[in-house]
Amino acid sequence: AQGLNVPKVLTSKMSATEQAEQVAQIAKGMQEGIMPPDSKQRQDIADALPDGLSYNGLISSASIAHVVETETPKGKKRATKVKRPNISEAIVDNEDTFNLVAKVYTRFIEKHIEGTSLGEKRQRIKEVLPFVLKTFSDDLRRELHFPSEIESQNRGYKIFKSHKGIHVPEIDDEYTDDEHITMEYLDGIRLEDLPAHADHLKNLFVVVLESWKSRFLHGDMHGGNVKGRGDGTLVVYDWGKSVELTPDFVKNMGKFLFAIVRKNPDAIAQTYVKIQSPNSSQISIDEARLIAQEVLSSIPEDTTMRKAFVDTTKDVAISMGIHHQSILDTNYATALQTAVRYGSVISQELAKPEYQDKKFRRKALRQGVTGAIKEVYLSKKTKKKTT
Repeated sequence: AQGLNVPKVLTSKMSATEQAEQVAQIAKGMQEGIMPPDSKQRQDIADALPDGLSYNGLISSASIAHVVETETPKGKKRATKVKRPNISEAIVDNEDTFNLVAKVYTRFIEKHIEGTSLGEKRQRIKEVLPFVLKTFSDDLRRELHFPSEIESQNRGYKIFKSHKGIHVPEIDDEYTDDEHITMEYLDGIRLEDLPAHADHLKNLFVVVLESWKSRFLHGDMHGGNVKGRGDGTLVVYDWGKSVELTPDFVKNMGKFLFAIVRKNPDAIAQTYVKIQSPNSSQISIDEARLIAQEVLSSIPEDTTMRKAFVDTTKDVAISMGIHHQSILDTNYATALQTAVRYGSVISQELAKPEYQDKKFRRKALRQGVTGAIKEVYLSKKTKKKTT
């Protein structure tokens, strides 16, 4: 839902800024408007907390977990991430329901429209439905594995500990287990709900540069997971989709993106076969080349470079899934999505009224970028660590 596009029929008369605002509102609603626990579920959550923790109230709800305010016996405020009750069973139930819908859809095609032009168009949807379901289910189950998230958040905390403008909640091991992640309580406000602040930009750039330098990427960087504290500092939450940027990973990702920039279908195909998921259908270079050629030919010549790049990347991935039930390896898909989301968060900050003055905007961007470079690569701590 966070990557949802507003239908063209609704946006044909909207400016790019208005479209971005609509998408942001929909994504925010889907992320933060998920049904909170009812009174019985809240009691169940409180009863199941690690020994010693007391339940103080709900902070937020997401698709697989709630975050609740808790308190230690010594009166220290904490935030605890708790899996939704019976979430694993719910995923299985949803899979069964989705499979039933897919069977009904297939039966409808066979009985009523098979052999017609409409039937041919719907045939591909029928074939891809189980594949789509498996992709989403695998993604959800990955997020349910709290031990991996705990390891990633601990690493994120250590990486950003030396940056005063970036806060990663420190995990409280005493009250953390496979079903709960308890951490220090760090409240934050969505950046779009805060006034413009020059340090927001600088610290966002610090996150980007430090992630690259440390070869460790937060894999779900959207407006609900990076928030401000009103003084220009940021809090980065939810490390469940983090990605290790190994040398081979960086090399393959770079080749794929460069191939798209060059609009070279051969290069796109050669790289895609290396970064497709080993758990899905494996396609050949020739098959990938045909998809790449089809996608590139559908991008209008007058499309801006940025939009052409995003559309090509997205359409190649979608077309591979529809035509061949092949998908990007999870880590590559996560990294691509995160790159776009980093840009979206920065764009939301730059959309504030203060930045509409071009001189102010250029100055803020210049100072933000140079300040981040100095902090990440040229600070005394960095030099000492490098030495």
